[in-house]
Amino acid sequence: MSGSAFAVTHHAFSSGAGRTSDGNGSHASTLKSPSYTKSVSWQHYLHTVIKMNNKIIRYIKADIDRYDITAHVWISTPLTDVECKVLELLIKGYNITQISKCRFRSIKTISVQKHQIYNKLEIRNDFTFWIDLSLSPYVKIKYSYKDKIHKDCILPCHNYILMK
Repeated sequence: MSGSAFAVTHHAFSSGAGRTSDGNGSHASTLKSPSYTKSVSWQHYLHTVIKMNNKIIRYIKADIDRYDITAHVWISTPLTDVECKVLELLIKGYNITQISKCRFRSIKTISVQKHQIYNKLEIRNDFTFWIDLSLSPYVKIKYSYKDKIHKDCILPCHNYILMK
């Protein structure tokens, strides 16, 4: 990368960190029942913003527990921080209702955010989510088992991100 500007910014967010429900500074997770707090307190969002040649590439790491794999996703189309958090949960297999509970947002809000993500990444619908994501020229995916890179993609995909 000769002559290019390169910067990395890490963002890690806990699902309820800094969020208040009544505006007086009380932590949102303390307002929920103990079982609900336990079910979401482990949830952490990790994504990275990489600036290279005045282009922003977002990195999302999503642990998919059901299959004991981690999806490493690089996206070259602009997504907001919130959209990255929602996309991470979609990759993990969460539905809109589950995401709304984790994010302390209405189902309608999450539905709108999901629609915006699908439009930006050219994902047609839930049924084609993985195919469209894997074949997108804006997305690069790698899967790993316990910190070992498994292979580029489960489905055929580009070996590069088209930087437009």
